[in-house]
Amino acid sequence: ALNLYGLHVEVDYRGLDVTVENFLRLLTGRHPPHVPMSKRLMTNEGSNILVYMTGHGGDEFLKFSDAQEMGSQDLADAFEAMHQKRRYRDVFFIADTCEAATLQHAFYSPNIISVGSSRKGENS
Repeated sequence: ALNLYGLHVEVDYRGLDVTVENFLRLLTGRHPPHVPMSKRLMTNEGSNILVYMTGHGGDEFLKFSDAQEMGSQDLADAFEAMHQKRRYRDVFFIADTCEAATLQHAFYSPNIISVGSSRKGENS
């Protein structure tokens, strides 16, 4: 198989492991006990987190592998769970999808800066 990442890059999630459920679990820390530490986001109240998402999207949603959709409220609730658990100091959220800026409409937690590559009704 072709290795697109090089010899010294560790990829924790790829292929069928890239799901909405796994992404939200990664952010919130709600993993089943068998998930190895290498697949967990080990952050605390002093952590600055960059979340960059790209792909196909629309009005307040982002698609994962063209099979699942994550809504803006799902993402907002995950960020609030992170805030309640003191899993970050600041989050910088970047979305590069069609209608990307709509993903931030539901955000209600503090210290989240977000940027979208397109507004509602725009392609990216």
